[in-house]
Amino acid sequence: MREVILKIPDDIQDILGIRRNLSKEIMKRLAVSLYAERKISLGKAVELSGMDYSSFLELLGDFGVYLDYNEEDLANDMEAIRRLGRGGSK
Repeated sequence: MREVILKIPDDIQDILGIRRNLSKEIMKRLAVSLYAERKISLGKAVELSGMDYSSFLELLGDFGVYLDYNEEDLANDMEAIRRLGRGGSK
């Protein structure tokens, strides 16, 4: 893992309304941005943000970012649910 030192002007911190732990806030925003650009998966974004899954989904909503979930994903999930309902058999 790399460590990066950033110099952020005080007025930017004031604009963000962050009083403490600016680095955590930056990591959350980076995770949202990278996920929105489809550069990382949802799981990786959750990990990068340092948040739990449901809190991160809420954060995505706060930023107006929608899940990248299509009909094929839904069909795969529905099939997995059907298999689980049958005890895991195909």
